[in-house]
Amino acid sequence: MLASTDYIFSNTQNLKELERLQAIEQIFDPKTRERILTTGITEKWQCLEVGAGAGAIQLTPRSAIAK
Repeated sequence: MLASTDYIFSNTQNLKELERLQAIEQIFDPKTRERILTTGITEKWQCLEVGAGAGAIQLTPRSAIAK
């Protein structure tokens, strides 16, 4: 029998992964945001986010256009 921590769909596994991805965001998002905001992005642009993170950077292009 598997221990509760060995269960592949355990919520605790998801929380650990979310914490890991948020830690990556804390390290890399400030520089990524800076790069996005200095591109001159407009409403006509299309953006594709690829890479590790919890998804917070996806809002940066929208906030840049709203200004």
